[in-house]
Amino acid sequence: MMLEKPAPVLEIRDLSVSVGTDEGEARILDNAGLALMPGSIHGVVGESGCGKSTLIRAILGILPKRGRATHGSIMLGERNLLGLPADTLQKDVRGRAIGFIPQDPFQALNPVFRVGTQLLETVRTPGDSKATRETKKAHVISLLKAVQLPDAEHALDRYPHQFSGGQRQRLLIAAALASAPGIILADEPTTALDVTTQLQILKLLRGLAIDRGLSMIFVTHDFGVVAQLCDTVTVMYAGQTVESGPVAQVLKAPFHPYTQMLLACHPERAAELAGIPGAVPSPLRPPQGCRFNPRCPSARPACSAGQPPRVAPQPGHAVRCVLHLDEAAA
Repeated sequence: MMLEKPAPVLEIRDLSVSVGTDEGEARILDNAGLALMPGSIHGVVGESGCGKSTLIRAILGILPKRGRATHGSIMLGERNLLGLPADTLQKDVRGRAIGFIPQDPFQALNPVFRVGTQLLETVRTPGDSKATRETKKAHVISLLKAVQLPDAEHALDRYPHQFSGGQRQRLLIAAALASAPGIILADEPTTALDVTTQLQILKLLRGLAIDRGLSMIFVTHDFGVVAQLCDTVTVMYAGQTVESGPVAQVLKAPFHPYTQMLLACHPERAAELAGIPGAVPSPLRPPQGCRFNPRCPSARPACSAGQPPRVAPQPGHAVRCVLHLDEAAA
């Protein structure tokens, strides 16, 4: 008897996002997709400008002022987040159902207010909307201990400048956990940290995800981080999702030429220094067909004829590339 596969806790389907500019409409996301499974950590990887952070902003409903979702859906269980009013997103989704860890721990906290002032005013204690300040304080201190912040009992009386970068990131992780969300979105939270601190934060996030049964989307440009932390991965290029699958499969046998070249650029995997010629195209003027074809060493005429369909040469491992159409059909 086959066990039924669990449904994703969050699923992005064919999402397109455009932002109005003085030069015209820029399509930042183009039919992007992602499925976050229960209890898993899903990496989103790609160069700067590929739309990774826009994907996170779309989930939270905090797109730029002139940004709008033009197509697709973001399903949180049975609810489409794109159809929810702003006040419902603020009350029921942001912080409550989905926690957020921002990228830069040095700018996310206001330097003129004590940490306690900033954390306590935003905490919604799970199951008790009328919690006293002392109850909230005890709850936050317990979270600071959970994220292994030194001297957690006195941290709320200090200012942000009195913490190191890694300690500030721990504060932000605690804030993301404050209302016991089931999903955490982490937007490159280790980019501003040194390598040793980065490793500590990755281990902490992995442990918290396991202990609390969290599902997490982790945005990064580093395949090394994906290998250490994530269970599954989506590779993005120029606003499109070009490959997705289990991390072990994608790292061992990547399908898309872009994924292959990204891995070849990683200093821990490359035999010699390598790079990808050219640059990510402007969303105002994307190339015809596959957006990677102007930079792709394996490009053929069919690559510029139209958008390649999504195919799965192996179960659970999908790619958008004409090079694999024959494999998927076999």
